[in-house]
Amino acid sequence: MTSDLWNDTKAEVGVIPIVDRTEPLAVAPPWYVPVSNGRLAVVGRVLSIPPSTLGADRGSLTADDLRVVEEAWIDGLSLVSLLEDPPQPPAPVHGALYPRWANVYWANYRIQGQRKFYGIISVDAWNARAPSVTLLRMTSTRRGPEFPEIAGGTYACAGNLTSFPIHGIDLNDPPPIRSIGVPQMKKIAAAIAVTHELGPALGLTDAELSALL
Repeated sequence: MTSDLWNDTKAEVGVIPIVDRTEPLAVAPPWYVPVSNGRLAVVGRVLSIPPSTLGADRGSLTADDLRVVEEAWIDGLSLVSLLEDPPQPPAPVHGALYPRWANVYWANYRIQGQRKFYGIISVDAWNARAPSVTLLRMTSTRRGPEFPEIAGGTYACAGNLTSFPIHGIDLNDPPPIRSIGVPQMKKIAAAIAVTHELGPALGLTDAELSALL
């Protein structure tokens, strides 16, 4: 799902699992959407993985499939409302303790032995009910405009959009940055649109998106 430019220059690529319709899924569409050949694209389980872990080419999504997936993704990340002027955050959802949109949490996983913290990007309508949440890793190194700054010296890796199961998020130990402001979430939304080529689906040109970064 990431752009060829990202795929050619970065260590990981963005993918969405395609599963059989017989697989039980806990959350209704658009967390997943039907695509061709009787399969489902699980939009809520986006992953950022090394290209070396990909198997043989099994074909490609049709233009109609891609449109359905992109629309579901745009909905689940609230990209349209975030890219408005002024940006509008998605509605909160009341409920028990769960990873909330725009909050930042430590992950219960380590990358090269290091503990990392992540910002929640999926809307609370998903986060409160789904078995996994969509998030972005934070980094101290900015490698281009698609790494928007969220606080002094901390940047979001927009091209590394991924998902963790709820139990992979530490809800009890707050990291140094606890939440991301709405203006910064707008920049993240624009960066995701660039790295995942969602501009046409959003009705925005590359120049318009770049101006938001």
